[in-house]
Amino acid sequence: MHSKLLSVGAALTVALGLAGSAQAGAFAVSEYDPQMSGRAFTASAQTDSPSAVIFNPANMAAQKGLHLSVGAVALMPGFSYTPDGGTKTSTKFGVVPAPAISITDNLGTTPMGDLAVGFGVYAPYGSAFTWPSDWVGRGHGLSVDLKVVELTPAIALKPCKHFALGAGFRFLTSSVYLKQAVLFGSESEGTMEMSGSGNAVAASLGASVWPIDGLSVGFSWRSKATLKLSGQSNYDFPAPFDTMAVDRPGSATIPLAQEFRGGVAYDVIPKTLNVGLEVVYQLWSPYKELKLVFTNPDGTTDSVGTRQDSLNTLDFGIGGEYRVTPDIAVRAGYYRSAHTTPEQFVNPSPPDSNQNIITLGGSYFFGTYGVHFHVLGDYFAKRTTKTNQLPGVWQGGLALGAMAYNVGVSFSAALDTPPVFGSATPATRDNPAAAAAPQSVKE
Repeated sequence: MHSKLLSVGAALTVALGLAGSAQAGAFAVSEYDPQMSGRAFTASAQTDSPSAVIFNPANMAAQKGLHLSVGAVALMPGFSYTPDGGTKTSTKFGVVPAPAISITDNLGTTPMGDLAVGFGVYAPYGSAFTWPSDWVGRGHGLSVDLKVVELTPAIALKPCKHFALGAGFRFLTSSVYLKQAVLFGSESEGTMEMSGSGNAVAASLGASVWPIDGLSVGFSWRSKATLKLSGQSNYDFPAPFDTMAVDRPGSATIPLAQEFRGGVAYDVIPKTLNVGLEVVYQLWSPYKELKLVFTNPDGTTDSVGTRQDSLNTLDFGIGGEYRVTPDIAVRAGYYRSAHTTPEQFVNPSPPDSNQNIITLGGSYFFGTYGVHFHVLGDYFAKRTTKTNQLPGVWQGGLALGAMAYNVGVSFSAALDTPPVFGSATPATRDNPAAAAAPQSVKE
């Protein structure tokens, strides 16, 4: 019985730590498109990128012709921990690649209005980092690697000049790896690893309004999703504890919150300066407990839950784009993201805190093609906890207290394609180089 409880308990510690971390802002990724990332994700009211397929599918119907964006983002997360009266420890530096691919196509005019379809491939959650093998919190976590990729087909309809609706289907697939030390109350210790994968499905809705030229208002909703994970535990214990190491399959469900997003964009100077505001509300509070189930060799199961008491978050951002010349655009913005984890549940896989994000970006256009980039610094607000098993100070582990740096690059194209229904306005505009410039919606 002691052997069974020890192995199950070790597995639960790390696996439930992962489940909580998946909800944390430290794992959330908003860098779906370098164009929107450069302006601090103020994307709900923007019609100038095919990433509308995930930010707000209604905006696809305001784009003309075929729009394609292919790119990637390099995430560079880092965390640090300083125990009371102790020495600061930081995670090892690493780079996590994430895809940023989207395509939209205006199919033309139907009796109900302009019809558009789109498809996107993104990484809404993801991170990977490793703590030193001898750090004081190794019994709570050593390595974490979580990747969640989302595939999103969407459709949009614009029945009149001033209004559009959109909807999407979300398929999420994930892979997970965790490692932690198992301490035996002496100088002996072992390790426990878990790896697994799982899927989830969800939906999205969007609406956009263009009351006057130069002003856009957008809203979107993403439904909650439940990521169902299954995997395998692997133990490496020294003698005489090796008889306690019983590898076994396990399963868990990780809830992902529903999200409400709204934004406004305004052409302060037509075709030159566009400024946007964004507000994002995520509903995490319904998720009070997370449960993990292990299957024992004799076919019985062990099920244990842990309280999370997750917090709802209200985030906001402000950003803009300035067209220096018809071929060159620069962007900048600020985004504030709140933590979801109460103080008593802060843990190293990863810790969670309020984040202040500074973004910069730019584009170069040639004809109806464009090259885009962004750079981002995510500054992890210092967080002190005295109520959990690792009291001390948590903060960003990179230079200047940053939790993460990342860079993104993409290539875009706006192409004329034959309409499937009626007629469609070609992708080329009066200023063909400005295929992704700030714009008001025109008939």
